[in-house]
Amino acid sequence: MQHIKCPALIMIDRWDGRMGFPGGTLKEGDDSHFMSEITGIKIVPLLQHENKGINRFLENSFAGSSRDDLDVLLREVFHLTL
Repeated sequence: MQHIKCPALIMIDRWDGRMGFPGGTLKEGDDSHFMSEITGIKIVPLLQHENKGINRFLENSFAGSSRDDLDVLLREVFHLTL
């Protein structure tokens, strides 16, 4: 078995079914829900392989500007173009 080191992101499943980054509060008009209402945590490896890995993860629904922030992070920090 071969071992490799791989960068990864921590993302959360929110109460409304969308993906987001840990921390902060919901800003879509419903102040009764906070990001502490997490239904799951995902560790997303930054791998591209036959349209799997990060490519498949990006098909999810994202909260607020999370998708835009993720695109900037992938492009500027990890030099990934998806």
